[in-house]
Amino acid sequence: MRTNEKRNERLSAHHQKGDVVLATIKIQMDSDAFHESASAELARILRNLADCVVMADLNDPFDRKMMLRDSNGNLVGQFLIPARGTDAP
Repeated sequence: MRTNEKRNERLSAHHQKGDVVLATIKIQMDSDAFHESASAELARILRNLADCVVMADLNDPFDRKMMLRDSNGNLVGQFLIPARGTDAP
């Protein structure tokens, strides 16, 4: 059996159990990049995140984590989907 078929079987069994999967986004908005227009900077970060999520394999059974950076390159947060069967931090 191919790897994708095995993964699909695991996911199917997982969803049948009724487990809840949570995505967590944390963004600290006190860097200089947020001072001129906090809403525009937040929107830019979320658009970048959305682009990455579209290309990601969210069915991967391992943690999916992405560090979020402001327009100045500073680390301002993270996006996380914990591995199946673990609790979010």
